[in-house]
Amino acid sequence: MAGAALPVDGGAATVARRGLFLQGLLVNLTNPKAVIFIGALVPQFINPTNPLLSQYVTIAITLCLTDLVVMSCYALTAARLGRWLHDPKLLRLQNRAFGALFVSAGAALAVSSPTS
Repeated sequence: MAGAALPVDGGAATVARRGLFLQGLLVNLTNPKAVIFIGALVPQFINPTNPLLSQYVTIAITLCLTDLVVMSCYALTAARLGRWLHDPKLLRLQNRAFGALFVSAGAALAVSSPTS
């Protein structure tokens, strides 16, 4: 059923915001990619001759604020573009645009030659 609007479940139970926050926190804390990223990034900005706690706190606050800004932008963009997920005409246009993009990328890969 390509191009059909997504059904909206009006009877779904409302999940508490605290539960969503805790779920997101648990997912992020157990994400191996995030652990590897932080493990590779943080040591470059640590000066062992200075107090470590203040450096870790500064880095943690910076990462949290950056993440807050980026995720807020994602949420605002999704809220503004949410109608694209419910309008059948816009869904059809979106499917065609992304399909053309993927076909173009595949064609570019097919005709490209590897460099040695």
